[in-house]
Amino acid sequence: MKLIINANLGRLANRKVATFLLQVIEATRLFDTESKPEYINIYSDKVNQFYNHLKNDSTVTLTEQIVDAVDKMKIDVNCIINICRGLKFSLDPEISKIAKRVLKIVDKYGNYTRLGYFASVNKLIQITEEIESLGTESLTKISINSFVEKAKSDYESFMKIYNERTEFAEAIKGKIAQSRQEAVDSYKKLVSYINGIAGINPEPYDDFITEMNGLIIRANQMVSKSKD
Repeated sequence: MKLIINANLGRLANRKVATFLLQVIEATRLFDTESKPEYINIYSDKVNQFYNHLKNDSTVTLTEQIVDAVDKMKIDVNCIINICRGLKFSLDPEISKIAKRVLKIVDKYGNYTRLGYFASVNKLIQITEEIESLGTESLTKISINSFVEKAKSDYESFMKIYNERTEFAEAIKGKIAQSRQEAVDSYKKLVSYINGIAGINPEPYDDFITEMNGLIIRANQMVSKSKD
């Protein structure tokens, strides 16, 4: 007697689980009108709710915006560094002195390019604020005040997006977890029903079970790869 085998969905990422569950909906095309279980409609609703919550998860987009804001800050500070590297050789001793002071500040904080975005931006804003403490007159004299202001503005943008993503992630996380559990529970009920009725009258469900087991084998292989 052919039955639907066990699917190890617990270790799969949300999007892979959603893809599998949607493929199950697609596989129900193999039922004729008479043998198609009514419960499939309930199952489809649960899966689509889960999928829609994933689609509405904008944390990926917000993360991209965060990375972009950090990159902009790096460009701002790099512009300051490049200007000062040239001006430290200025024939004007005051300009040379200011440029060297700026470079000394940067050197004190070390490399900021290989850190995570939050650690990187913290170091960049510390560099920016210490450079700003040299005073408007000094910054204007070596023409870096606009880059300092730009770095501060990009930092504010970073913090706004970072806080927005944190709040959104907390709000959507619970909805996704709940809708995933409901969709998986609904899948288990569908499998239990099919296996039960196929034990009595297997022929109408044979093609569906064959396709299902193929989907499950591929899903279980993804779980095995994730353990390696």
